[in-house]
Amino acid sequence: MSKPLILIACYAASYGGNFIRSMRALADAYDGDVSFLLPEKARGMKWLDELGEYETGFTPFDRKGLRNACVALAQKYGNHAIVHTHFVGGLSLREVTQVFPNVLCHWHMALDAPIGLKSKTISLVKKAVFNTFYSKARFIAVSEPVASAIRREYPKVRVECVPNAIDFSRYADCGLEVHGRPAFPIRALIFGSHFERKGVDIAMDACAKLLQRRAGGGASLQFLRIIPVNA
Repeated sequence: MSKPLILIACYAASYGGNFIRSMRALADAYDGDVSFLLPEKARGMKWLDELGEYETGFTPFDRKGLRNACVALAQKYGNHAIVHTHFVGGLSLREVTQVFPNVLCHWHMALDAPIGLKSKTISLVKKAVFNTFYSKARFIAVSEPVASAIRREYPKVRVECVPNAIDFSRYADCGLEVHGRPAFPIRALIFGSHFERKGVDIAMDACAKLLQRRAGGGASLQFLRIIPVNA
């Protein structure tokens, strides 16, 4: 029997999507007890049904609420657990690591480029926090550009690159640049700035087929353009 697995996810979007399904798949594949800890705002979401009968708790995801919830979990499981956090950043993450000092923790984070004064200020604070409190952590990036960005932002942490299974050849099939923008007129807005992660090219292809049907077969991908939007 494996150690209990605690999945702490700062996720309260109305759409569960592949993230919640991936969490459920991980729970199903794990040979041990699994507990979910979610934000109070996630209570009542329809996608909670997708988590099945697994133990699920809710707490305000401020530092105090997260700490109290983690203390309760630590009292139940002690140091005999594995903790996965998803989208829990900076100072909030420190509350988790302080409650579970001797527990193996995996942190799943999103890397966002700082845009605007507020975002840049938050980025500086995040940089100081990680370089101070998490200098012994090991970061795993899924591509070389991401690894380079992490090394630039957090020079004191250890970074390894483990390329994932993304196949960029599919972008060539659509006549798109992997990280660029096609040069034809805007006709639709598709959200998502991480093309390879969000499958924007697949969404474009679906929209193009819809346009073709409406136009009697005359429309094509040239009616669409990707605009990077964090969503």
